[in-house]
Amino acid sequence: MRELYSENDESSEKEKLKAKLYGINSQLDALAERIAVLPVTVSPAPLFKQMEKLEGVKKAKDINLSERLVAIETFEEFAELD
Repeated sequence: MRELYSENDESSEKEKLKAKLYGINSQLDALAERIAVLPVTVSPAPLFKQMEKLEGVKKAKDINLSERLVAIETFEEFAELD
């Protein structure tokens, strides 16, 4: 388990999730800017749907970042309960 953990440690996982969150936030910002300049004759509904999907992904990544990642010591304590 320690070998597996050292290959994929908590800090690198957090950095990956933070990078994904940054990308999602950039996409949301781009969509918001695009909506602001849409002509009145163009429906923003597809853009709103995409924003809704991105918000869902963002929420899931936020949950993973705050709750899912645990230190190896925490896992070892859990494993000892068995």
